[in-house]
Amino acid sequence: MKRLELLGTPGLMALTLAIVGLGLAGGPAELAAQRTLTVCARGCDFTTIQDAIDAAQPGDVIEVKAGTYRETLTIKNKRDLTLRGEGRDRVTLDGRAQEQEEIVPGIRIEDSRNITIRGFKITNGRRGLQANNSTGLVIADNLFEANFRQGIAIGSFRGKPAEARLLNNVVRNTQADLNGAHGQGIDVFGSQAVLEGNTIEGSADCGLRVTHSGERPGRVAGSGNVIRNNKGGDLCGNVPLTLLAEPPPEGTLDRVAVPQDARTIQEALHRVRPGGTIVVAAGLHLEQLQIYKSVTIRGAGSGRTVLQAPGPDWTAVNIATDGLEVVLEGLTVTGGRRGIQIDTGPEGRVTLRDVRVERNGTGNPSEVGILIFGEGAVTVAQSRITGNRGPAGLWAFGAPQIAIQNSTISQNEDDGIVLIGKANLHIRNSTISRNAQNGLWASYDTQVTLQQSTISDNNLNGIALRGNARGTVEGSMIIRNVEAGIWLGDSAHVMIRNNRITTNKPNADGKFGDGIMVNANAQATIRNNTITGNARMGIGAWDQTRVTITGNAISNNGRHGINIGGNPELESVQAEISQNRVQNNRRCGVRTDPDPGIKIRGQGNTITGNRQGNLCGDLNKFPPGFGGGR
Repeated sequence: MKRLELLGTPGLMALTLAIVGLGLAGGPAELAAQRTLTVCARGCDFTTIQDAIDAAQPGDVIEVKAGTYRETLTIKNKRDLTLRGEGRDRVTLDGRAQEQEEIVPGIRIEDSRNITIRGFKITNGRRGLQANNSTGLVIADNLFEANFRQGIAIGSFRGKPAEARLLNNVVRNTQADLNGAHGQGIDVFGSQAVLEGNTIEGSADCGLRVTHSGERPGRVAGSGNVIRNNKGGDLCGNVPLTLLAEPPPEGTLDRVAVPQDARTIQEALHRVRPGGTIVVAAGLHLEQLQIYKSVTIRGAGSGRTVLQAPGPDWTAVNIATDGLEVVLEGLTVTGGRRGIQIDTGPEGRVTLRDVRVERNGTGNPSEVGILIFGEGAVTVAQSRITGNRGPAGLWAFGAPQIAIQNSTISQNEDDGIVLIGKANLHIRNSTISRNAQNGLWASYDTQVTLQQSTISDNNLNGIALRGNARGTVEGSMIIRNVEAGIWLGDSAHVMIRNNRITTNKPNADGKFGDGIMVNANAQATIRNNTITGNARMGIGAWDQTRVTITGNAISNNGRHGINIGGNPELESVQAEISQNRVQNNRRCGVRTDPDPGIKIRGQGNTITGNRQGNLCGDLNKFPPGFGGGR
């Protein structure tokens, strides 16, 4: 199926018809029923629902009589099955979530097709219902209440999508997980769903979230849904407003002033036309913003106009849907579970200019200063992200394009920036400093470009790239970080050039203190840097790595200038070392282990004044003309 290009009726009909074509029209299980199996405490075919599911054959209907069933259900490798309760006010499936340490959904559907679930109250599950790698699902006329993590999760778990129709369900009061994370009412994660006539309210996080899983975007269609009073925002992700029974008003005014023309900023959002401007006076504005249209919101300056979330468990600003251009400028955003959540489709454009995002989160997972999902473009300019609690000051997941310019990310109570997935981040003329963990941490297929910036005084690595991340670090100062200025592992590939990498130090246990550490299948080109005064190694490479080290000035490090090899046995390190000046390090200029898989090439190095020797370790590994004497 093609990605929807419009949010209106034609796109909605196209997705609905396409999903129906995949077998989601509903009813095949009931039409093809061969047997009716009954479940109740006494006098039925089965006393537990799970026993009936296990015994069911294609086409069967399981009828569940009134009562409370304290069990969780797994429907796996089934087809053409209907599970029908006597009504959501009469049949309760109690998943006992607070007694579970593992994530145990009330109903788990896996590797199945044409499954119908109707007429239940489902409560206390860690996920009320979870479906993956299953098609033709119909979830209808149920009540999902007080579940943890997600009420309904139609997800790409194990990398496999699901497709479902959700009809006339009530999803109410979904709670954050036991560790404080999540809390979405309905989460469509790399999968497809049609929603008709559902009510989603009181969620600890988003009411409806639609987002990426790896290469696969989530997609939804439908109409007539009531989605309200959700603390993380009602709609999160690339969600068409046509889903709603009452979409927010488009507005007609070019310019709205707060409080002169509208009492609140959200009221102004309803009154301003798409593409218009809201001007917000100085002072404290206590509210949540839900932005689903193109708009500029301009405060009196980040030190003067303060937007504070209604409470510490609310997201202060939620920006969603697709095709919108949003500019926030001259504001401070504070006091929320998240400060700003940005989750748009590929045509979304969001700019934060002169924005402070500070003191959001209470330390639980999912609580960050700025959370970026989706595929859109985000620019952060002349802004500060500081003092936020949770896993990061800025956290990005999915495939967004992010530019950070002339900004500061500092004093966050975990990492400064975290990237996961296929995010593309370009940082220029910015400072990432004094964060409690890594300054910048990136993994999987992320792309990072860091230029003319300062990464300093972070309480773990200045920059940590792993998991196939790609990056360029150039023209920057990387100083006084803990354990390593730059740490590379798990197949990361990075170009490091024209930087000053200095005085990085060990942790409280005395471990590490390297300028650059390359390990675990990582590859690095290290060129024309000044690497000096680090507590341990200037450059270390070990454990199945490939490095090219050319034209660097490496001096006055606490142990070796360059160290090839480490603790693992039978390492395979390919090192090209040429045209470097390696001087006055406290132990060796260049040291290598004797492992037969270590291969060193290169020539023309100037290696002098190192206290324990210019070349150390297995001297036979250094080729003629390498430099430093043998």
